[in-house]
Amino acid sequence: MKRLKILVIGSGGREHTLVYRFVIEGHEVFCAPGNPGTAPIATNVAIQVIDIPGLLKFAQDNHIDLTVVGPEEPLYLGIVDIFEKHGLRIFGPRSAAAQIEKSKAFARGVMSEAMIDQPDHAVFDDYGKALEYVRARNTACFVKEDGPALGKGAHRCETIEKAQEKLHELMVQNKKRVLVEELLDGYELSAHALCHDTTSLLFPFSQDHKYSGDGDTGDMTGGMGVVVPASRSEVITTITREEIVQGILHELLAQRNPYRGLLYPGLMITKNRVKVLECNARFGDPETQTYVRHLISPGLAEMLVATIDGGLERIVPVWEPGFSVCIVMASGGYPGSYQKGFPITGIEHAEEVTGVKVFHAGTAIKGGRLVTNGGRVLGVTCCAETLDLALGRAYKAVNRIQFENKHVRYDIGAKLLGKSPGT
Repeated sequence: MKRLKILVIGSGGREHTLVYRFVIEGHEVFCAPGNPGTAPIATNVAIQVIDIPGLLKFAQDNHIDLTVVGPEEPLYLGIVDIFEKHGLRIFGPRSAAAQIEKSKAFARGVMSEAMIDQPDHAVFDDYGKALEYVRARNTACFVKEDGPALGKGAHRCETIEKAQEKLHELMVQNKKRVLVEELLDGYELSAHALCHDTTSLLFPFSQDHKYSGDGDTGDMTGGMGVVVPASRSEVITTITREEIVQGILHELLAQRNPYRGLLYPGLMITKNRVKVLECNARFGDPETQTYVRHLISPGLAEMLVATIDGGLERIVPVWEPGFSVCIVMASGGYPGSYQKGFPITGIEHAEEVTGVKVFHAGTAIKGGRLVTNGGRVLGVTCCAETLDLALGRAYKAVNRIQFENKHVRYDIGAKLLGKSPGT
């Protein structure tokens, strides 16, 4: 395709990854606001992701051909609606369709209408009724915030006491609406699908590792590492594409709310069922880091343009035959409180490892030095012929990067390899 002028909105690892891909495809790329990883390869623009008038003016003044929205917040705020109104091509769902991520209750309603398999659940605005429900069920559950929570809004409660504590915190102290959902046994997969009305293109399945500690212990995070592909099951693929993705798209269209963009259902695979845990309205982070490395052809920009303009059915992607992985290097204490400003060293040395590319997520330049500036600091990715080789090389690279209080899960992909956590 012709060389495009592309604006990527965001400042994290997902956005660095998108910028990297568009640059190697030969496009001219801007990133608002960007980070130290995007600065050497694109033009960073000092406009924040929620400054929609500023982003609109920049896109108009610079004749941007394609804007790609990374984080979810601008989608809720209607950036796609506004850009489309001004005749600008932008990737992402309109505000009404993005409610599928903003409100878990809305998503559950859509899936119920589409008869999509999902966990038993109930929605509550009243603390007393929520507590009564939890006590009546008398079993472990998830308590989930209804609104946006940056991937950290699901709280696993093994006891009634823990559930009561979390319900009180969310509903009484913070005045939030909540969902109480059954806790399922199985394994999770992330599905990503490009969607234009009722046409969809499903990516290979990835597997995120949400908890902060090895063996899925600790607190829920935005993601500590990813493996792709995580499943090649034709049965799971068919159910996901035909029943889940298509079911959601057809129901939204029936509600006169067409979906165009990236639909990302989080799945739980039980013994004989595929259930949807949540729906997101944008590329996952850190899933994007693996997908971008795993895609051979066509260009990602071409795929996104086809998603917006139509013609998605003509896209036939070619993926790496092996595996792609991403290991997140986080600040100690994440997802709770953590310190910033620690110098980072060794990235260049890490990228000398075969197949490795490091993406910036929470970094900054201070006093001429690269320092930590977020909970998730770096995403270390690797592509290789086998999963064992990809993980081994990625962890070799991880160990070459140093900053104070760094935290890494050392069991990413262990379940797929059939190993015990930490081995």
